[in-house]
Order: sequence, then C-alpha cells, then structure tokens
Amino acid sequence: MRKVVIIDECVYSQKLARALGKNGIKYKYLGSGKSDAEIESYMNVMPNTVLITADIEFWTHFGWDRSLIVSSSDSVIDTVRVVKKFIE
Repeated sequence: MRKVVIIDECVYSQKLARALGKNGIKYKYLGSGKSDAEIESYMNVMPNTVLITADIEFWTHFGWDRSLIVSSSDSVIDTVRVVKKFIE
C-alpha cells in the first residue's frame, strides 16, 4: 500500500508540499491549528499514513515507522530526500 505523508504544521511550507508532489510523493496537510490528538486520531484511522514533523512527541505515539522527525530549518531538497527513503 502506498504511503501518504502527513505534513505537520510545524514543518509545512508550500515549497515543501510542491517538492513532495513533484517527486511523486502523495501528501496531505491537515491545516494549521490541528491538535496533536486530532492528527493522531486521523492517523489511527488511516494506517497507510506517516507523519513528518519537528515535534518529538509524535515519535512516542507512533514510533520510528510512522513518524519522521525533521527540522524546519532543513533544506527542502534534504527533507524530500529523507522522506523518499523513509517511505520506501
């Protein structure tokens, strides 16, 4: 099953979203202001999702196979490269 990348608001940018799409990565941005509980709830019903975030708390909820911790200061190119490897 193809993974859908959920972009957390703390790392979201239009540039990142466009770059993911151009690289054939299916993504979804749930919008700003979503609580951690709302994101967790969405991911629990959608098992083919993984989260990219800078929020280390999500790692404790989903573990290494469903959440990827990145920095908002990382370049878009580096983030896309890491995400591609992560979802393979």
